[in-house]
Amino acid sequence: MKPAEPARLLRYLERYPDDVRALHILYKWYRKQGRLDEAYGTLRRALDAAPTDVWTHLYIGNMAYEERDWDTALIWFEFAALLAPDIPPPLWGQADVYEFQGRQDLAELYFRKAVELDPDDEQSARLYANWRLRRLVEQAHQHRAEGRTDAADACIREIQELAPDSDWTHRFLEEWYRPPDGPDDHPSEANSGA
Repeated sequence: MKPAEPARLLRYLERYPDDVRALHILYKWYRKQGRLDEAYGTLRRALDAAPTDVWTHLYIGNMAYEERDWDTALIWFEFAALLAPDIPPPLWGQADVYEFQGRQDLAELYFRKAVELDPDDEQSARLYANWRLRRLVEQAHQHRAEGRTDAADACIREIQELAPDSDWTHRFLEEWYRPPDGPDDHPSEANSGA
């Protein structure tokens, strides 16, 4: 049995069909219910009502991102950045896309731009730090696989400096230093969440 639609919100939107904030709330409700076609339709209504609303562009970019449609997501995030060059979220979106495309130099650039744009924004700093942790883990594994233990150890030290008290760091280090079960076994990459 699917939950009832938010009747009050729908009645409100009958009176005020171009209220973008209300449309965003409805979009989030549809998305939470897994009703993606209706979520997209609601965002199209929001886009028609306010073509330059940055959050509508970000939500559309996020939906494309979740579907792993990197090129489409990037277009929406880039346009959001043009509309609102003074806020970090469009930069995070671009950085995430570049990371998943394997374009780490651009991912770092955009995470760093977000931090530089608003140095007091904790979320920007956290997202950049988490990207750095993921990148260091990747590099440490690569160095280890190539037999470059000094370079791998340098990555491990940097991980410890970046997130010394995090549970994630402690779990990762336990796994990293655990003796392998077989001659070719290496610890699996841990997902950062410092």
